[in-house]
Amino acid sequence: MSVVNHSPFRFSVTSAIFLFAFGICSADELKIAPIDDGLRVKVVARLPSNVIGTEEVAKQLKLALVDSEGNVGPSILGKYQSVNGLWTFTPRYRLAHDQLYRAQLSRTANELITREYRTPRRKPTAAPVVARVFPSQNSLPANHLKFYVYFSKPMREGKEIFDLVQLFDENGDVIAAPWRRAELWDADAQRLTLWIHPGRIKTGVNLREDEGPVLKAGHQYSLVFDRSIRDSEGNSLASRFAKKFRAIAADQNRPLPSQWKVTSPAAQSREALQISFAESLDYALLFRYLTVFDDQGNKVDGEIKVGVGESSWEFQPRKPWQLRKYQIKVNGLLEDLAGNTPVRLFDTDLQKPAPSSPTLKLFFSPQ
Repeated sequence: MSVVNHSPFRFSVTSAIFLFAFGICSADELKIAPIDDGLRVKVVARLPSNVIGTEEVAKQLKLALVDSEGNVGPSILGKYQSVNGLWTFTPRYRLAHDQLYRAQLSRTANELITREYRTPRRKPTAAPVVARVFPSQNSLPANHLKFYVYFSKPMREGKEIFDLVQLFDENGDVIAAPWRRAELWDADAQRLTLWIHPGRIKTGVNLREDEGPVLKAGHQYSLVFDRSIRDSEGNSLASRFAKKFRAIAADQNRPLPSQWKVTSPAAQSREALQISFAESLDYALLFRYLTVFDDQGNKVDGEIKVGVGESSWEFQPRKPWQLRKYQIKVNGLLEDLAGNTPVRLFDTDLQKPAPSSPTLKLFFSPQ
């Protein structure tokens, strides 16, 4: 049985009787002091003067999570420090919301002091939504390779995401095992790169032969995000989200820069340089794999915008264009929607001769 007051601190009656029997004021021996929002704490303990060194202190002073059944977990990692004759322990990371933690101080083999602290509940926040999905167009090649999914908030990572994002065919049937189950989140956990399994795209691969392709030309599909997908704070999606699209003929051509149309801006202006592609290209890579340089080899700073359907690209410089020759460098790894690059096809037949080297530099001169 425990005595609980209105504060978040608790200690057992047995511990209290034990401490007072030995003439110890437990409040002076062990404390858990919340800091800021209560998810950061400091554990303060008074140890015998002969106890020195963090390794020895760590054996006597611990902080651990207590589960719903009262089981105490392993010691939490953190930093020990001696201040004015008292030892403090500061956890390395913030504690979790609405959880019970227990500090234990073993002063001797027969003397154990405990303190418990429950962290505050999480304040309600807005539910996350699927903000954008790329490719944005609704006609995708049958050998389409990946989707970029942007969420409105940082999301909870974990491989269960692959069971909560499904592909349905036009009859409402689920496409079995379509994904490459490798988590690819950006640093903020707001963008997920979702790959269709390459083994079901490349011809002659056992997985494709056994399971068949994920997409078939001429058929309709729905990419569906289940509402039970959660953000980093545990909130479910505000609503189920679906992107509908039609699969068209497979794309077996390289995205060659020589086929692009470059529209030069006016000199002494900050007009945007414009490039129109012969097809839709990879949205995320368009921000990384096209760069502009002046005739001295200096990179030009500016802002990139990707056009509708990811079939065009704009670059607005921070400073006006000069009357000189500029070049656009194309990274050979820039992909189209099927994973083809200027230098090779995604589904390459190694028995065939290597393709000719592509042009990876485009030139323009503002007038």
